[in-house]
Amino acid sequence: MEILIFTDSAAVKSVFDPLTKKKNISAEIYPVSGLKNTVSKKSSDIYVYYDISSLDEKSRKNGISFLAKLPNIRYSIIDPKNSITDTAAEFFLGCSDYLGKNVFKEKITLKRIEESLKYKPFNILEDSGSNDKTVKIKKPEYAKFSGNSWENIKTGTEYAFAFLYFEFTNISKLTKQMGAAEVAELLGFFHNYLEKSIQKYQGKIWIWTNTGGIVLFPFDGKNTKAIESALELYFNQPLLKFDDYSKNLDLKLVIHSGNTTYNKRGDTGTIVSDAINSIYHIGQKFASCNCIYATESYCQLLPESLREFFKLEGEFEGNNILSLRKK
Repeated sequence: MEILIFTDSAAVKSVFDPLTKKKNISAEIYPVSGLKNTVSKKSSDIYVYYDISSLDEKSRKNGISFLAKLPNIRYSIIDPKNSITDTAAEFFLGCSDYLGKNVFKEKITLKRIEESLKYKPFNILEDSGSNDKTVKIKKPEYAKFSGNSWENIKTGTEYAFAFLYFEFTNISKLTKQMGAAEVAELLGFFHNYLEKSIQKYQGKIWIWTNTGGIVLFPFDGKNTKAIESALELYFNQPLLKFDDYSKNLDLKLVIHSGNTTYNKRGDTGTIVSDAINSIYHIGQKFASCNCIYATESYCQLLPESLREFFKLEGEFEGNNILSLRKK
């Protein structure tokens, strides 16, 4: 894999300089202005580090959008000024790592880069035609459990939660068919429906974009709020007609559990969480629409009656992934 670092900052160059000198890694530094031209000429096996510190908002969004639309590359964002307020949404778009102000203050290590390179978002199951590869997982190391309700959950504190990732896979198609205004109305209808449907499971829409988001559930290590909510959403989906054209939103659904600092919706920009990174990667690179996927680390805590709904789908980024049985 070839690593391309796009930056005009001397400080950022100095941070990455040791990487460019490693004999076993191909890494080069380019000016930010050369992003599209350089990447377009490269093979698909590349990892881009994109420094946005010298860009205005429009240029920044254009560059990130360009990278997010390329199907066979990896990219990470360098943001020494913390100009992105919602970093979690960037992971949703496909970003592999976010290097913010605090990272550079503490000096980025080669270990972090190497760990990031271990992700395998492509060729998920290398054994062609087989989906039974697994890894031996460790018992999750949870922080303080968030419990069964929001009563004692405090902003700025780390807890173990259950997460439900949802992604709409046909927004572009619907926009062409219906127009942007009607799609916005459709998404508004779904937002209201989702908000009401998850209330009885103590769920909260924590991250919302025009292509999906994450629902957060209090978790005590054994409750089944997330899976029950996902099953209800999945089985009710065919019954929902959101507009006059009877167009449905095609959904990806992924369930995971893990640790994150809790901040209120819209204030997630400074949160760094391996669990959030993992669920975005699974949703973006592994999951298909119109099914429910769940990590084994979450499913192993379910009662047998619910585990029987799922079958092993494969291994991805160190997680065994299960999917809903359809027969």
